[in-house]
Amino acid sequence: MIMVVDEDRNSLYPATREKIHREGLWHEVFHCWLLDTSAESPFVYLQERSLTKADFPGLYDISAVGHILKGESIQDGVREVEEELGLSVKLEDLRRLAIVKTETIIGEFKDFEHPHVYLLDKQMSWDDFSVQLSEVRGMARVPLRNLFNFTLKKVQSLEIEGFRMDNGVQTFYKEEVDYSNFVPHDRKYWREVLEPMVEYCNRQGKRV
Repeated sequence: MIMVVDEDRNSLYPATREKIHREGLWHEVFHCWLLDTSAESPFVYLQERSLTKADFPGLYDISAVGHILKGESIQDGVREVEEELGLSVKLEDLRRLAIVKTETIIGEFKDFEHPHVYLLDKQMSWDDFSVQLSEVRGMARVPLRNLFNFTLKKVQSLEIEGFRMDNGVQTFYKEEVDYSNFVPHDRKYWREVLEPMVEYCNRQGKRV
């Protein structure tokens, strides 16, 4: 059961995921963005959702995402990084980026969320990931600068590289994607998350 909250994030009562998305009930979620600033041009990792997911199968999304369940705190959401991606992470490894308020309505699907957004800056390789196949098909990465311009709609497509797990086989690829390949997040979300991420990189001496 997921904890329903009001628009000010006050806890109300638990409800099922189906009820929350059917009735458009506010709830809190944990978002973790993986960033690698070790390269000259920092890049971010995207999760490709499993093809068996009920919502947005096969689309690219935030590195790791999880609903906050009844009896949990936002900090408990860090479990999603290990469960979905196989990365051992502690809360103190993360930097808080923002608390955002988003509303997504697609047909009868109503997703009213308060995402608590965190950043993990870590040098990684593809071998570091062990994805949870029921949730994640694979991982991709893209230069932060390119993703920022893409979400601002300065460009219409984006070149990414990554790997997929299909039938137990890991396949590496490079491909060009567009907006239809991404879980829909409004421009407000992208701005409130990517702008502080860019500022963080600039403070590290990495110009984006």
